[in-house]
Amino acid sequence: MPNDFFSGALRTIQENWLTWLTGLAIALIIVFLGWVLARLAASATRRAMHRTHAKSLAPMMSTLVKVAVLATTCVTALDQVGFDVTTVLAGAGVLGLAIGFGAQTLVKDCISGFFMVVENVLEEGDWVDVDGKFGKVTSVGLRLTQLRAFDGTLWHVPNGEVKIVGNLSKEWVRVVAKVGIAYEADLGKGLKVLQQLADEFREKHAELCYEDDPPVAQGVVSLDDSSVSLRLVARVRHGQSGDLWPLQRELFRAIKERFDAEEIEIPFPRRVVYHKTEEGDGVRVVTEAA
Repeated sequence: MPNDFFSGALRTIQENWLTWLTGLAIALIIVFLGWVLARLAASATRRAMHRTHAKSLAPMMSTLVKVAVLATTCVTALDQVGFDVTTVLAGAGVLGLAIGFGAQTLVKDCISGFFMVVENVLEEGDWVDVDGKFGKVTSVGLRLTQLRAFDGTLWHVPNGEVKIVGNLSKEWVRVVAKVGIAYEADLGKGLKVLQQLADEFREKHAELCYEDDPPVAQGVVSLDDSSVSLRLVARVRHGQSGDLWPLQRELFRAIKERFDAEEIEIPFPRRVVYHKTEEGDGVRVVTEAA
């Protein structure tokens, strides 16, 4: 009888060890396959993010996918060797809930950053105006967007605080050159010269201009204190919005040189003074620089 008892116990232990070793072997196979799958999933995610222009999020998202696959693999492997994964998952859920309550701002920033990049609101290299901060995007992360202003200032903008984004790097931009001529100047001549400059700009930058929306002298846009304001506009394609300012400077220089050659005055501010003489009621008009 005792021999039968010990034999049964030993047989039970042997059977349990065999089961445990079998589960361990299955778990190791699952971990290996999960590791391979995680690498493949991370690579596929990285390629997909690049195709959707979300390059900035590619490293972060591929890492998150890899961690998620590995975590799922580890839980499955633990279940094979007899661990109670329900307890592990419950503990992870409580911990995640606690972290979520304590980091609401961080979560808000990350969610906002994710949708900004996925929806292609902005990307690295764009010139943007973010809530009054203007600059070139140097980095787009889940939590922060970095802008480099023209003077070199590096702005760090939390994504959760971004309300309005103006992007100068989407498809096309309009180059605007506004110039004032004297009230005494020939208005028709000024508009004619301005249109000639618009035509020359279109010929010089044919690859940038649109055939259905060519550069044009729009005409008189305002009557100012000392001048009549005219405006030339050109809608242009560009790869980087940095093309805007060189083109605008080119237009302003061409306008100044051509107006000087055609003797069309670009006036400075003037003040007209009406002076009553002491000898009588006569009025003498004096014009002087402001």
